[in-house]
Amino acid sequence: MKKIIKEKNIIVKISLISIIANLFLFAIKLTFGILGNSSAVIIGSIDSGLDVLIAIIILIIGKISRKERDKNHPYGHEKIESVVAIILGIIVIVIGVEIAINAINTMIEFAKHSTGITTPNFYAIIASAITLITKVVLFVYTKHFAYKSYSQSLMALSKDHLSDSLSNLALLISVIVSILGILIFEPIASLIISLFIIYNGFDLIKSSFSQVVDESVNNLTRKKIKETILNVPGVKRVDDMRTRLFGMKIYVDVEIAVSEELTVIEAHNIAESVHNEVENKFMEVKHCMVHVNPENDPKRHPNGFDN
Repeated sequence: MKKIIKEKNIIVKISLISIIANLFLFAIKLTFGILGNSSAVIIGSIDSGLDVLIAIIILIIGKISRKERDKNHPYGHEKIESVVAIILGIIVIVIGVEIAINAINTMIEFAKHSTGITTPNFYAIIASAITLITKVVLFVYTKHFAYKSYSQSLMALSKDHLSDSLSNLALLISVIVSILGILIFEPIASLIISLFIIYNGFDLIKSSFSQVVDESVNNLTRKKIKETILNVPGVKRVDDMRTRLFGMKIYVDVEIAVSEELTVIEAHNIAESVHNEVENKFMEVKHCMVHVNPENDPKRHPNGFDN
């Protein structure tokens, strides 16, 4: 219970920080974009507004996903984060496509009539630099706490901050180039921003979908779990092991072999030790289910896919 409350508090805290920071960036980019005659910076404010919306949704979902398991949800509510992340990914892609279309139309208009683009000034550089620094800090901070709280929502938010950092670096460079006289770089920057946004959306959907369909953990984590089990006294071998992602949490189902000469109580104690060792050593493991087989059982199951 304490662990769930701690995770929920982290999600709420980081979400609130993200909301405040992105509201600040929205105001900065919109104001300085207008003062600086930069359409790319103004379009960038739309992305910050979207980030505010995403952070608000994550704040709400973070509270719901960390509710205690109940009769209708015996495995808990964490997977709702992955479902919502997929929806957010679709929204992000749609907005990215809209920005890309607008940038392409601006470039076409400029190529035909040399109109539609104004020369940005120093205000645009200030807005881009402030945004870049803020987003880098938010990315590092959010990613750290995403791992600490095992939150897919916060991990998605950190990826969004990284994408924004890269796109704002491109924006800063393009504004400087545009001030030097190459105006076409303004819509090009908008197009680059849109591509980062679209990529972020697809990446968010991909990672979240893997968790919805119960994909197994990566090979390194699986190997470490198996080694931990084999190091428990009394475990002769691992007959079968399956893992599945549940949000950013992991469920482990394992069959171990023990000496058939042991009593039921002794075999149970070994299974209990395996259960506790896995859950205590791997904080991301939500539950470890252990089945015991006799060591020389000829009818034991063949190795599972995860083994």
